[in-house]
Amino acid sequence: MKKVLLVDSGSGGLNVLHNCINSVKGCDFLLFCDNKNLPYGNKSKQELLDMTEHNLRVIKSFFDFDVVVFACCTLTACCLKECEAIFPDVKFVGAVPPIVKAVEKYGQDKVVVLATENTIKHSEVFANYPNVKKIAMAHLAEQIDCNLNCLEVLKDCFVDENLQMKGCAVVLGCTHYNAVKDLIARKFCSVEIFDVCEEVTNALKTEEGDSSQNGQMQIVTSQNDGFLAKLWQRLKEKQEDS
Repeated sequence: MKKVLLVDSGSGGLNVLHNCINSVKGCDFLLFCDNKNLPYGNKSKQELLDMTEHNLRVIKSFFDFDVVVFACCTLTACCLKECEAIFPDVKFVGAVPPIVKAVEKYGQDKVVVLATENTIKHSEVFANYPNVKKIAMAHLAEQIDCNLNCLEVLKDCFVDENLQMKGCAVVLGCTHYNAVKDLIARKFCSVEIFDVCEEVTNALKTEEGDSSQNGQMQIVTSQNDGFLAKLWQRLKEKQEDS
């Protein structure tokens, strides 16, 4: 049974976990939500690397993971290569905004990426697509975590003139944004949405273990502030809806 650790600062990792427990077999999953350090999107690359290395070493002492999933585009962009060097015996899977798929279908001029500032600044995938429109959603991840039980209140986050999208592709460049995918689709009914959570799940399928075995699933947080209960409730709702 493979042990898979998923890491994010908040509920973005929950969206990836939901996909994984439904489609990736033969794995024990531990989701680590680093809500103490939320948000990751506005921290320096060195800050993220230091805290991530520390977190991984602590978790390794009680959950001897074989695979680490950075269920966060910012963490992937800033820390994945460095962590691969620090933990050479661990397989790392990152979250990369699915820009390539969107551009192949629509062309650069018809693709809009919603992401954190750090993802836009550090993710290498943007280098080959200078004409893709990039919009930094400064506080959306935090707003999603604060409103997990009432996401409808975020519907007005997408009325900015920068988001006047018609007949184009919208790339969700943050795993948190999966939670408001329906709001985006409702607001801009003519767009196709490319979700990074689906890309991460597909990448992890290549690492799945014995499909005849049923794995276990756990969630832990770095700060005990009631967020864990919200995560479990949100996961229950997602499982019931799927």
